[in-house]
Amino acid sequence: MGRIEGASQQSRGHGGRAGEGEWREGILLYCDHQGSTFDVSKLPSCRFEDMDHFQKCFLILRLEEGQVEGERGLQRDPGDSRGWRAVRVDLVAPPVDRYAFALLGWTGSKQFGRDLRTFARKERQMLLDNHALYDKTKRVDALRLTGVRTNRGDMGMG
Repeated sequence: MGRIEGASQQSRGHGGRAGEGEWREGILLYCDHQGSTFDVSKLPSCRFEDMDHFQKCFLILRLEEGQVEGERGLQRDPGDSRGWRAVRVDLVAPPVDRYAFALLGWTGSKQFGRDLRTFARKERQMLLDNHALYDKTKRVDALRLTGVRTNRGDMGMG
């Protein structure tokens, strides 16, 4: 991970809080890195999983009053004297061939994602998840991104 401007030290790839060793001052308040658990031979899952298996980094950044723009700007509760705002940032690093599916899974509303998966399953006999679109009738990856089969000899879509 590259250096973040204003951070006192670089992340070492594990969770931490301000004052617990790595970040004593600066823009980075918290960092939790989760390595990839992506294994194409275990896909697709027969049921939707909330989290995918891509490499992720969850950050909480401290933005000073001058760094917060927009209509709301830096809103404060009465009695809050802080001149900064904590902002959560989720970074996801999927493989290039899985980017479109990760983008669908990480953007939009939960209802849109649910409706899209339902449409794929009921109307097209396909399985859509955050990793790929699978054709259940042919038991293959619909976009032919992978040809890996499970130990059972099928794509695991029973």
